[in-house]
Amino acid sequence: MLEIVRRYNTSMGGVDILDKLLSSYRPRLRSKKWWWNLFSNALNLAVVAAWRLHRELYQESSTALSHLDFRRDITTHLL
Repeated sequence: MLEIVRRYNTSMGGVDILDKLLSSYRPRLRSKKWWWNLFSNALNLAVVAAWRLHRELYQESSTALSHLDFRRDITTHLL
């Protein structure tokens, strides 16, 4: 196997995990405005990044929230 292929395969794990997390609760909004899709994807990415930080900070305690519960908590606090 070529070295470049080996490097690609070893470093793609993080991207695959991020893609899976982004698609698990992706908003199903359709709009004709180009900026709305960009905004909703950026917001989704920010929520996933915040959840990953939350999990990193609370990994040893029992207060760490699941991905869905974290999103629900954000929604509750924003309303």
